[in-house]
Amino acid sequence: MTSVNAGWALYTKVPGDWDEASVRASGGPESHEGLTALVRAAMPGKPRTAAGDQPQLPWATFFCFEDEHEWLSVSLLESSNEVDGTRARITPVRFYCMPYQEIAPLRAGYAGLYAAVAAVPLPSADGPPLTLVPEPMDLGRVAQLIDGLGLRWVASVASMLLEARVCVVEGAQARTLTERLDCLDAIAALLPYGYRARLNAAGWTDNAVPHRIRLSFSTRPGNDMVPVEPGSDGAEPQGEPARRYLADLLAAGEEAGTLDIVTHLADDRRPYDLADPAAALAAVQLLGQVTPVLRSYRSGGRPRGWASRLRPGRAASGDRVSLAPDLVRAAIHSGDQEERDLVDRHWDATTHQLIAEAIADSPELPLPAFIDLADRHGDLDRMLAIVVRRTASVEVLLSCDAPGPQALPQTREAVLAGPVDALLERLAFGQVPRSAAWLSWLTAGNTPGWLSPLRGLRTPTPTDVRAMLDHGPAGLVLLIERTPDLPTLLPAVWPLLIHPAVLPETARVRIAGIFTARSDRPWCDLALLVLGRTPVLPDRVDRSSAEQYLNTLTGLWHDKVFDEIRPRLAAQLIDELLARSGKWAKALPHVTDDVLLRELDSRDNTAWLDDPSIDPSYWSTKGASLGKSHRKWLRKALGRDPEPLEAASRCAEAITHGMPETEVLPLLAAWPRVNRMEELDELLWRLAFQLDAAAWWDHYIRFADLVWSGVLGSETATGYLDWLLAKAPGELADAGRKLHFYHQVLLRAAARG
Repeated sequence: MTSVNAGWALYTKVPGDWDEASVRASGGPESHEGLTALVRAAMPGKPRTAAGDQPQLPWATFFCFEDEHEWLSVSLLESSNEVDGTRARITPVRFYCMPYQEIAPLRAGYAGLYAAVAAVPLPSADGPPLTLVPEPMDLGRVAQLIDGLGLRWVASVASMLLEARVCVVEGAQARTLTERLDCLDAIAALLPYGYRARLNAAGWTDNAVPHRIRLSFSTRPGNDMVPVEPGSDGAEPQGEPARRYLADLLAAGEEAGTLDIVTHLADDRRPYDLADPAAALAAVQLLGQVTPVLRSYRSGGRPRGWASRLRPGRAASGDRVSLAPDLVRAAIHSGDQEERDLVDRHWDATTHQLIAEAIADSPELPLPAFIDLADRHGDLDRMLAIVVRRTASVEVLLSCDAPGPQALPQTREAVLAGPVDALLERLAFGQVPRSAAWLSWLTAGNTPGWLSPLRGLRTPTPTDVRAMLDHGPAGLVLLIERTPDLPTLLPAVWPLLIHPAVLPETARVRIAGIFTARSDRPWCDLALLVLGRTPVLPDRVDRSSAEQYLNTLTGLWHDKVFDEIRPRLAAQLIDELLARSGKWAKALPHVTDDVLLRELDSRDNTAWLDDPSIDPSYWSTKGASLGKSHRKWLRKALGRDPEPLEAASRCAEAITHGMPETEVLPLLAAWPRVNRMEELDELLWRLAFQLDAAAWWDHYIRFADLVWSGVLGSETATGYLDWLLAKAPGELADAGRKLHFYHQVLLRAAARG
């Protein structure tokens, strides 16, 4: 139900007081003095005690007035048990006033307004305005009332109101208040609804005193009122416009039926003055033209080509009359430009709603044409809001140009209360032009807390991101795409990217595309690795800048959140770097990250070992992480057939950098001279001497023993042993001579001593 705001006033006397009645309490901006004048202007007369020619209280009066707006008031003159200073019974008045522009869309009748206020008692002290809920008229019931009273009689009274004040004369007890109000509604229903903005009506008037009521009941008419009796055929309007209106109305009744007439006139709600019969004539003449169209439309047809034959009239003010809703609907659905032009020419306060309902029910309608119409008439926001609420969809909305942040506030509220997830989905995954502008519009107003990260109001926390994910992955996609500070955002996002089950594959693919396109490297490359995608890496680098980039990238993955996947990230990065070769492959061995180096060490690819920058000094810092690679490099170095001194130096360096002797000696099998025993022996003693000049012999013996044990193969072991055996006699003789010599040295030293 639709509510309206109503000002109010309590007009009464103070019990036992001699003062006149006045407003004692009110709600609204008007002063007590101003309201007192309004209540008195609306008074239908004074009830007399025990008067048999007056109905019982309450009396209901409907009085119109205007300032910069039109207002419709309802006054209830009631009885009480209190008396004033003269011992006269006090008859208080409850006064309510409402903007006509709020009443008109409801098509509220007099009976409905009375029911709305009768149930709302007034306080005895000043307070705020009240909220009323008037029932719209049941037009079918009103049509039945007219038929029951007689179409000709009701039409005659309605026509006379265009030229005179009218009093329905009958006994005070002939009808109840409700029945009299129903009769007032029946009479007013045969005029365009807009005349109610000026029509003062009352369920009863005491015509013994002057008043400003134009239509009322009484036992006798006022001096300047035209009396009519219910059911009589004698009352006829006198002036030509009113007589023509009556004739046209009766002719329409024969063609269209009472309900069609009532419906048509009830939809013409622009305020009209009763001194302006042209508006009524235009409305009833239009009814005769549109009746065939309405019949066709209401029976399920889609009449076309009728707008050019339609000649809607105008009120005396020049305003076009309103079109009945079904006629507007018929024009909307016809598909012809002439009918759309008719809607354009006769646009009123309800047209946007009719178009919205039609669009919601018939997606095939030409949206751009109606969007343009609504925009030109300033009703686009209201129309789109209705479409969004009725369809729970944003497709019609997205057919419009992206609005500015402060535009379409009602539509934004409708989206946030309904298909906000669908809009985010389209912005994140659909090809929506100017999606950034749409997102700015969506988040410009009072948005729910879970959308706050998209407004950039604060740095998102993992809780924020999880709350956003409750509405689907689209918000996260847009957040990653739009955030200007990716390093600040990603700590909250990493857990969602690391675990594949958290996000659907479509979202992961879209996010990977965003990271590929963004320029925030190396954060984006790490994110791509996390998602299992290929990192982009900068295009133009030298070895130094590539090395620096890789050190930065690998430094990022040492956060605890990457503990479980760090080896996978390293393996994936190694694959990409080795595949690229060039500067990236050359920079790879020089990174400082142990995880990456250990992964490199596990690979069979040895091409990088041929880089001249991989020299003996390299292994002094990387040997611990690249043990396998160091062995491969040493094997390659020995395979290049160095002289025994150089070969011994390479082996000594490897042992010094932590490689066990038992792993170094077997690598000599790659040395082309390994089976040249004299050179092999030279290598061994030079290696021993380089390792420890003071205890080189111990090292030499240990190396020789390893060779004899077969670390270089049985052939080399046998050959080396045979070579040593062949060399032994000379070595032993030489050793004997040396022994004898030093024995003599010792003896002479002793004799001297």
